[in-house]
Amino acid sequence: MHTQTDIIETLKRMKSNNATVVNMLKQIKQLNIEHSNIQLISLQCFRAVFNLSIGVVSPIAGWKGFGGTLTDHQINDLVGPFIYPELPEK
Repeated sequence: MHTQTDIIETLKRMKSNNATVVNMLKQIKQLNIEHSNIQLISLQCFRAVFNLSIGVVSPIAGWKGFGGTLTDHQINDLVGPFIYPELPEK
């Protein structure tokens, strides 16, 4: 079984490879997590790794891959800019 520590390390590695938020979520789903509430675990891990507020990561719980209604594109658009902020223009 994978632990939250495993998920956190996976998210850090994926960010360094510029993975999309949805690709990170898909990877979390592929890990055989013993916890039944994968949405909550994902929110906690995204908050821990990327130092984000609950308000920023809350759309993750509504991702269609977790049975919600938000599309891959919507999740990437809503959460992605906080993980990969644009550099200020010069």
